[in-house]
Amino acid sequence: CRLLQALQRSEIHVASLNLHSNCIGLQGARQIGDFLRSASFPVYEVYLSHNMIDDVGALELIRSILEHPKYTTKKRRDGTPGGEVMVPMLLRLNNNWIQDPVKVLKKVESDRGVTVSFANINRQETRSARE
Repeated sequence: CRLLQALQRSEIHVASLNLHSNCIGLQGARQIGDFLRSASFPVYEVYLSHNMIDDVGALELIRSILEHPKYTTKKRRDGTPGGEVMVPMLLRLNNNWIQDPVKVLKKVESDRGVTVSFANINRQETRSARE
């Protein structure tokens, strides 16, 4: 992808990468994974909803993120010794071609020993709770 190549060459620090609704499939997911691994900075949010990423692409993308220490190392909360916390990354893959998302996430959990959380917010319930 030319955009990712341009971002790598320019060394622009990208905190949030929004590529939803871009017809991204397996090859594109691999290129995004390569970008996330090779960038000299962590990307904290990646929005890839409404694309064509399937189970294989999702699994490869998640694995490529988890294989790089900048996404799995601990960061000091306030700079004092011992105040370390994991820094989360938001990866949105909703409305893609993933057939069995639970299977993909369980595979990631078993392979890498990480916990994956589901963010499933029902807007009607949220609105009702506020009223």
